[in-house]
Amino acid sequence: MQFAVKLFAITVPVFVLLVHFGTPGGLFAALAGREAPAPPQPVVVHAAPGDEWQVTQAISVHLDRPTPVRLLPGARPPAVYVGAPQAPAPAGDGTETTLATEAFLPAGRVRWVQGTDVRLPAGQPVPFGAQTPPSTTSSWLQPFGPLAGGSGQPLLFTYSLIVAILCGTMGLPHILVRFYTNPDARAARRTAWLVLVLVGLFYLWPPLYGVIGRLRAPQLYTGDLTDSVVLLLPRQVEPRLLGDALAAITAAGAFAAFAATLSGLLISLAGALGHDIYGRWLRPDASGPARSRAFRASALGAGVAAALLGLLVENFDINVLVGWAFAIAASSFFPLLVLGIWWRGLTTAGAALGTAVGGGAATLAIVTTMLAAASPQLSEVLVRHPALAVVLAQPAIVAIPLAFAVMVGTSLARPGLPGGVAGKMLQLHIPDRLGLRRDYIPE
Repeated sequence: MQFAVKLFAITVPVFVLLVHFGTPGGLFAALAGREAPAPPQPVVVHAAPGDEWQVTQAISVHLDRPTPVRLLPGARPPAVYVGAPQAPAPAGDGTETTLATEAFLPAGRVRWVQGTDVRLPAGQPVPFGAQTPPSTTSSWLQPFGPLAGGSGQPLLFTYSLIVAILCGTMGLPHILVRFYTNPDARAARRTAWLVLVLVGLFYLWPPLYGVIGRLRAPQLYTGDLTDSVVLLLPRQVEPRLLGDALAAITAAGAFAAFAATLSGLLISLAGALGHDIYGRWLRPDASGPARSRAFRASALGAGVAAALLGLLVENFDINVLVGWAFAIAASSFFPLLVLGIWWRGLTTAGAALGTAVGGGAATLAIVTTMLAAASPQLSEVLVRHPALAVVLAQPAIVAIPLAFAVMVGTSLARPGLPGGVAGKMLQLHIPDRLGLRRDYIPE
């Protein structure tokens, strides 16, 4: 149901946008004719004090009042990872000047000393915000272009991200928990097939959103607000009531996806803490009501901890955080599930150590990338070593083989299978029609 709601929330607005703005072929042709993103009509963008703009070509602007700015020297240093926040240039850098209400913004970097509303004319290239790498249309359309990670190793970055998404989907707890709602393995396989179809259809539409957004709302580059394109574009549709309704559908679908993901993760984590750790390790003789209270307390504690930790990463783009979640899941649970289902030689020690090493390596790499956003010294090191920067920013391509190697190596070095492995493997792989299925989690 979650995926059906998400598909509906993105498909309906996309179809209306295509009717309003043109066919995919026409949109791509129009985009190919514009090397720089430029608004089709004048737009007003607010420049807050301290905002930094990257002006690729000198443009004329209208300000609501004379405003002091600081012209910064040189180009902005390359990003360690596109979507991760970059430290601003020192406050004393550059030359301060005051722009009149009708002024030219010179090519280069401009920092606003005071806030003002800036009217960008139609047809002129828009500036890019400090956290958005400038891009031409040709580079933007390239699958392995400069926007793929921003490290100078786009091929490595792209394939590492693909591996993380492909393998991480199998290991996401809120996805796995959904299979417990299926009565048998046949229903679970049918659910998996249906979800793949829905997800495949879903991924057809984001590229169209990107193309329409670059054509119709390029001012989002200026404010580093490209993530809001799915809400802004529907509101450009006339009549206004229809545009607001489409934006509401998109927002409702996003909220439904957030709520479903959050509830699934909380249930998974609370179940692990309340059922496995508390009910089996700490208090194996605990009563049913005691386990229920432990589950509720675990859900509350996990929710509070997640909210507090989320405050530490609020400056990172949501697409970056999602990719990291997939990378950690792919490096920990994916090898465990594959070997646990298909290799009878996996031992408890191998499973535990491999999960810890793979997940720990991915987490450590991601934390290092996060620290680079706040440490100019570490950022400079990673900029000089782009391959290392990619492996740290998208560690799945290294962490997954590492987890497999640790699981297999530990299991071979210290053999000792738990009892009943043969029966469990038979239960996993025997056809349902033989009627030998049992509950997977006995009390």
